[in-house]
Amino acid sequence: MFEVFTQGFSFLNLLSLAAFFTTVGLFFCGIPICRQIWKRKDTKEISGAPFLMGVLGGCCWMTYGYLKKDQTVLVVTACQVILYSSYTVFYWIMSRNKLWITLKVAAVLTLCTTLILSVKFFGMKVFHPLGIICMTLNIADFAAPLAGLVSFET
Repeated sequence: MFEVFTQGFSFLNLLSLAAFFTTVGLFFCGIPICRQIWKRKDTKEISGAPFLMGVLGGCCWMTYGYLKKDQTVLVVTACQVILYSSYTVFYWIMSRNKLWITLKVAAVLTLCTTLILSVKFFGMKVFHPLGIICMTLNIADFAAPLAGLVSFET
């Protein structure tokens, strides 16, 4: 990805760098949500699902990138995990009812730990199933913001 600065321009290096910046730029979409929470001084009616799915999806892709030895995936997902973790911490701090968000964070941390341990103990045997899990989580990442649009009418 950053070979463009040391080995010159190639189409693949340039494409990789563009993908890096656009993907990391997309991860900043949590800032407007956090600003809204800050202005309201509460998380009521705002779902934490996008933040939690961002952490889980990033952790999954990071383990996949580790197995594949893909530096671009590792750097991008490290940025994702850091940003979405900070959004999650902010959401937790601003939540009045901390029980549910704490349980959800604990569940995400348990799943991330399970992913990392599966790679440690099983190595490349989990490569293909992990890829399927990553793609499933990508779909959930796109669906997570829709969780905030759900309204319950009687």
